[in-house]
Amino acid sequence: MAKGDTLFKNGAVVLNETVLFKSDVLVKDGKIAEVGPDLRRPRDTELIDATGHNIAPGLIDLHVHGAVGQMFELADADGYAKIAATLAQFGATGFLATLAATPHEQTLSAEKTAREFSRNANVGAKMLGIHMEGPYLNPEMAGAQIVSAMRRPSRTELREYIEAADGLLKIMTLAPELEGGLELVSTLRQSGIVAAAGHSNATFQQIKDALAAGLTHVSHTFNAMRGLHHREPGTVGAALAMDLLSAEVICDGHHVAPAAVSILMRCKPRNKVVLITDAVAALGLPEGDHDFLGMPVSVRGGAVRLKDTGGLAGSVLTLNTAVKNAFQWFSGTPFGNISLREAFLMASLNPATAIGIDNSKGQLAVGKDADIILMDEHFDVKLTMVEGRIVYRRPAPSFPLY
Repeated sequence: MAKGDTLFKNGAVVLNETVLFKSDVLVKDGKIAEVGPDLRRPRDTELIDATGHNIAPGLIDLHVHGAVGQMFELADADGYAKIAATLAQFGATGFLATLAATPHEQTLSAEKTAREFSRNANVGAKMLGIHMEGPYLNPEMAGAQIVSAMRRPSRTELREYIEAADGLLKIMTLAPELEGGLELVSTLRQSGIVAAAGHSNATFQQIKDALAAGLTHVSHTFNAMRGLHHREPGTVGAALAMDLLSAEVICDGHHVAPAAVSILMRCKPRNKVVLITDAVAALGLPEGDHDFLGMPVSVRGGAVRLKDTGGLAGSVLTLNTAVKNAFQWFSGTPFGNISLREAFLMASLNPATAIGIDNSKGQLAVGKDADIILMDEHFDVKLTMVEGRIVYRRPAPSFPLY
């Protein structure tokens, strides 16, 4: 859709430190120009009535593999566009195309497709880069990843991936305890790429050593990693205890119990918690049997499971539902309290900060990119705007004519 100046009027504006009720946001030239009550509508500016809605920063998914039958690991540029359009319907204005461990040439091919899409994309949520979830993962913590595609850390191969990504590689998830893992963490840091621990059997001390080498992030905390023990806190214990690490979490009620999410929220600084979906191709498809990188999966009751083992294989979670769950699970419960503002920021400013783009994205502030969503009281998305361009509007309800 075309970009134009827009005035959002009379909504609850979600800012970093507060919520401004009955307030407005003015967008000019793709940027946020003004925020506050009773803003004047400039000439030739579209007026959008936000009464009864939250005017919130666009959501950013740092960990998503696909949707509507498409996987980033295998899709062509048209497939990327279908995923981007789908994510926008659920409030995502940005995402990292996440690539699971695949054979070397297939990974390079996926990076090439990502480059092509990034140059020509003009639909849906914006691809902000690539998240490589592998191939340097621990087979002991494979989860739904393909064990045969995992391999030992190689700085030569990593440099090839960095070069092929042409600046798009933003996160690499790896198991830092593997031989050569710390060297890769250091190389990633020197290259300006976030090193994340995931699919890891690392001890607490090994994560501590990785932190010193440049580790800053943890992928899908609790899932596919060494758990917490009172004598060996493990990877999970490190994620909970080390404030310098930002920690992803999948709030779908299947991957992590709400009580465990509460423990994460209580342990981590709130600005270090990052809501993700880890969604796969089954998102947007009917329940039933599907395929995940050649592995048969079954989608039932909002969960994606491997047919042979019953283990979880990604999700069909959307970011607006993740925000809803993070807020509703703990509002007025014994598990603690998370404000709606905090829930929004965990899916917007926090992920933007984790990958170093908070200077332009993740918040509603003057001069920032106009990445904005309108969300109603049921957490349904009415409108999604990316850099001043409306990429999704919820269709108006239709009524029979008599």
